[in-house]
Amino acid sequence: MIALPQPGTVHWGTNGWQDIMETPAEETGLGFFAATLNTSGLTKGQQVNFTIRWANGDWIGVDYNLQVS
Repeated sequence: MIALPQPGTVHWGTNGWQDIMETPAEETGLGFFAATLNTSGLTKGQQVNFTIRWANGDWIGVDYNLQVS
């Protein structure tokens, strides 16, 4: 799950930006938004690559990489 301070979409892929997907963040009612990424097919050592596009169309300007452990 990726938590965002405002509405947006998580633009993500795996293992070097393969299989690109977009997951909108939903309001949690707790003062933040959250996007749940379906990473169930990934195994230890693989990567999730992601960035964020805000609801107004602006990009966060940073790419993140997480390794599955």
